[in-house]
Amino acid sequence: MEKTVVAVGATSAPTVEQMDSLLRGLAARAADANTALPPLAAVELGKTEIVLHLSAASTLPEPWNGTEDQMHWSCSTAQDLEDPAVASDDQPAPYPLLVTVGEGDDGHVWLLNCEEIAAITLTGSSAPVQDFARYVAAELALNPWSAGVTVDCVGIAEEVGSLNPERIRYHESSAGAAPRQLPTRSR
Repeated sequence: MEKTVVAVGATSAPTVEQMDSLLRGLAARAADANTALPPLAAVELGKTEIVLHLSAASTLPEPWNGTEDQMHWSCSTAQDLEDPAVASDDQPAPYPLLVTVGEGDDGHVWLLNCEEIAAITLTGSSAPVQDFARYVAAELALNPWSAGVTVDCVGIAEEVGSLNPERIRYHESSAGAAPRQLPTRSR
């Protein structure tokens, strides 16, 4: 994890901060208008724009630009964070279970909204599956937008609990619990 932070943290931190501000701004505007948040499936972080991929068509306010089908909405990473349409310091994060799941061939980083998904099944060789589950738990322990999230790690990611004991709880696997299960819930 430290290697990842050193290698990509400095270059991606401004985009991640921009994404967090834009999403909080979107939530604040939805709250002001008494409208529901759009159903977010994933976020794509590029060097020049942030793209929201929705699971159902929705209309988003400025500064978001949508596709004709209203399923994909983009915003420039150069957007002024002082703009009231973007920034909202006191707004809780609207999507606290966003976690990084990979990088595309184009170098764009993808975050998945785990809250939008009923269940996540990790398959493959044991070591990479366990590594990825630990990574997801670590991200939820440290992401600023994941404040208020509690992750119960059953039989996996014991070492992640020390990163943030308020957010991560480890439980031994028992006969009634599936090993390597990583259920998440929002407070």
